[in-house]
Amino acid sequence: MASPNFPWPLPFFGTDFWQRGGYTDPQYWASTIHDCIVKARFASATAELDAGGTLDFGPIRISATDISADGPATPWPSIQEVSADVGRVGITVDGKWKPLKGAALELIPNFRLFIALTDHRRHQAKPDEQEPDNNGEPQTD
Repeated sequence: MASPNFPWPLPFFGTDFWQRGGYTDPQYWASTIHDCIVKARFASATAELDAGGTLDFGPIRISATDISADGPATPWPSIQEVSADVGRVGITVDGKWKPLKGAALELIPNFRLFIALTDHRRHQAKPDEQEPDNNGEPQTD
């Protein structure tokens, strides 16, 4: 069977991706892919929330005013942090971390985008706290 006619050498041989070993360094490329997803989706996601919409991240729903997961919503001004611990996503309110009901970490799609949006909403709800300056980009580390 004849192989397809490719220009030789293939263009990707000279790329940074190829020089780093292609798919052999998933810690590098997976992180880069997640960062690019956050950068590509952050503006449209915040616009959706600003317009009064809600966004679902698996069992978690966020809006411009609050966050909920199969239970009562918690308003952004009362949330000190949104984080993952022991495979669960939870919120810190009044200094106490509380897991969100049904919010196992593996059920949260686009977790980095979720965290970037929740951080942004928390800082918007507390104008006296300064959001990190990332040249207009969400924090992704």
